[in-house]
Amino acid sequence: MLKYHLISNSYRLNIMRTSAPFESALISQMLERVQEKTQRSLSTDADDKTEKAKPILKLIGQKSIIRIAGPCALQSQDQAMAILDDIAQIADMMRAPHHKPRTRPVDCDGNVLYTGMSPEAAFPIYDAIQATGMPVTTEIIEPRHIDMLKNAISMAWVGSRTMCGYLIEKIGAAAADAGLPIMVKNPMMDQPEIFIGMIESAIKGSGGSVPVIACIRGLCPTNPDEKAKWRNVPMPGYVSDLRESFPNLTIIVDPSHMVHKKDPNPEETIKQILIEAMSRGANGHMVEVTHPDYPSITDPGIPTHAYLDMIADNLTL
Repeated sequence: MLKYHLISNSYRLNIMRTSAPFESALISQMLERVQEKTQRSLSTDADDKTEKAKPILKLIGQKSIIRIAGPCALQSQDQAMAILDDIAQIADMMRAPHHKPRTRPVDCDGNVLYTGMSPEAAFPIYDAIQATGMPVTTEIIEPRHIDMLKNAISMAWVGSRTMCGYLIEKIGAAAADAGLPIMVKNPMMDQPEIFIGMIESAIKGSGGSVPVIACIRGLCPTNPDEKAKWRNVPMPGYVSDLRESFPNLTIIVDPSHMVHKKDPNPEETIKQILIEAMSRGANGHMVEVTHPDYPSITDPGIPTHAYLDMIADNLTL
């Protein structure tokens, strides 16, 4: 079995293997098989499933840097297309999660929070985005949503809303059947073994037939100093330790959820988080961006022009 230890002050994840456990070996074999299949699919005629995911498969297979950008939540087709116009020349994939279910969709002031739209409403928007050549990724809450959206998206992701291993395996199986890569975002709590379990569940559920990506989005702050500085605390140690434990795993960082909403210079903070992550072996990033004509009704994100400047300013991500 795997043993885990988290040094809370540095947020470093240490994964120590007691020997060569069967399950760990199986996971490693599945990741290696994904890499081999990816290389074959890029050098031979691909079936419909592989062809649909080919843009992201190419990036993963060649270990290129992956740039994902887009709104916190899909609000309308006009909003999506406006942001797409801004990021089309720099992003490799657009994030546009349609479903934002909340435990209690009311904030502390009694304001009703946005909970997203249905897969049926999102499908034509995703279809329009992908028709331009830009792949789309969205969070998947139920396995059946894969079947509903498989012809309009290029990657599925799971996170805190679906952190049960059983559910992730089911979503992983549905994604594999549709030929979609799976991105796993770490949960908010300080429990690294849960994150590892989520990654393993996605790999096991997919049977090693599609790529699995790990996405690090920070941890909830646990003391007053952290709460004053961060919305979610960056975990640079997670990148290097995941890389050590899963050499073939693609790892990206989502700094948008780390930056405090009162940060005086969020663009610079995001940039520094990304530079640190890349120095530790991350393969790319996922950043929330907004358009001035369509303010975000969930998270503020950063303006698309700031994102473009960040990339242009010698940030070789």
